[in-house]
Amino acid sequence: MLQQIAAIRGAVNGLMAGVLESHLREELTNTEQTPEAQKASIEDAVSLIRTYLR
Repeated sequence: MLQQIAAIRGAVNGLMAGVLESHLREELTNTEQTPEAQKASIEDAVSLIRTYLR
């Protein structure tokens, strides 16, 4: 039972990370930053989120 709960948690965290990453990419690409700065900001945010979800 605990293994199933852990597997579900991992799947939900992966889904949440994907949804958040997609949202961040949409929102942060509409700023007045250069494309390189946008990519760096997105990667930083995604990295923080993935670390938090572990």
